[in-house]
Amino acid sequence: MSVVDQNTTINRDKEAVVSELKAQLAKQLQQEIGHVSEECLIATLLLAEPSVEDCAVLLRQTLTTTRRVAYVVVSGAFAPERLAAYLQSYLSPDLVPAHYVPVSTIPLTETGQVDVEQLAQLAVLDNDLVDRWETVLNASPGIKAAAVLIQPQVLQPGILHLSDLLPIWKTLEADQEPEVGDNADQPHEELLVSQASAIMALSYGGDLPVDPGLPQTLPEALLQAAAIAVGDRITYLNPDGSVYRQSYQGLLDEAERILTGLRQQGLKPQDKVIFQLELSQDILSAFWACILGGFIPVIMGPAPSYRESNSVVDKLCNVWKLLDQPLILTTESLKSAVENLTQWLPSDALKVSAIEVFRQQIPDQVYHPCQSDDLAFFNLTSGSTGM
Repeated sequence: MSVVDQNTTINRDKEAVVSELKAQLAKQLQQEIGHVSEECLIATLLLAEPSVEDCAVLLRQTLTTTRRVAYVVVSGAFAPERLAAYLQSYLSPDLVPAHYVPVSTIPLTETGQVDVEQLAQLAVLDNDLVDRWETVLNASPGIKAAAVLIQPQVLQPGILHLSDLLPIWKTLEADQEPEVGDNADQPHEELLVSQASAIMALSYGGDLPVDPGLPQTLPEALLQAAAIAVGDRITYLNPDGSVYRQSYQGLLDEAERILTGLRQQGLKPQDKVIFQLELSQDILSAFWACILGGFIPVIMGPAPSYRESNSVVDKLCNVWKLLDQPLILTTESLKSAVENLTQWLPSDALKVSAIEVFRQQIPDQVYHPCQSDDLAFFNLTSGSTGM
């Protein structure tokens, strides 16, 4: 056998092994989840794709067939071809959704379930819809033949004139001298500012009322809620469908315990803390711990994997460097995985702590004396992270 033939055989064997491993992974995932529907399995796989923030997969009935549609909330550009290729590597062709619909959020019912009726109202641009429109148009009087094509919508930006933005532009052009009169001795720039300030605002609701009984800072808001609100007022919906309820006093107690753990790490007010937390109750408790201590939480979603480079890991490393090597707060289950960041970050500077350890500490009820205009938290964008 020639070298080329050997390489071809090795590549084919590799492809077969990879295909088999992916099939086993999908089967194992379904067994771990339990007896769930195929749509739930597909949604679970989609959520593991880095660009998908939330999704729902439904079966929709048309006049001629039943089709599987995935509604996805994505970060960045919507690329249905990429999502289809991703699912095709794990699922058989009959399970891959026929259509992908981008949405800003997945609507929920009052019980926290996916609002199927609301999603069903969204139009799916496919051949079935095209055929129905062509049928309607061709049946209309005066139309001999009609064809319908699906094309991307290109929005043309509106045109604004300088006078739309600066109402006094025409009266004070750069080459126009001010009229002789009361303002003759006033500099051109000052006259422009004075006339501009005379323009009424479009809407003004008045100054905010000052009520001594209302909290003026975020720590005061939590302390007041813990003192007044009785019972479990906070409801968390976990990924496995279970429900966890908590009182504001319980949230305050957890935040105080986590605050002790953060201070034991040597953190000072205005120090940053990067979150790599999955559950909402972990994020909320850690957030308030930072607020009580004067630390600045940086909330970032966990990476799908920390063993190899991906968009989330690259962004995480970039933010870590940008914010002067802050502490990374995660869970016991993710701690060892997050520590794999030493592949790209210096191991002597990388500090990773588990929130479960902090929850076992004694509550710290000495809070940072913050002001109403202090920096509260960071919400990073592509412009600030460089990713």
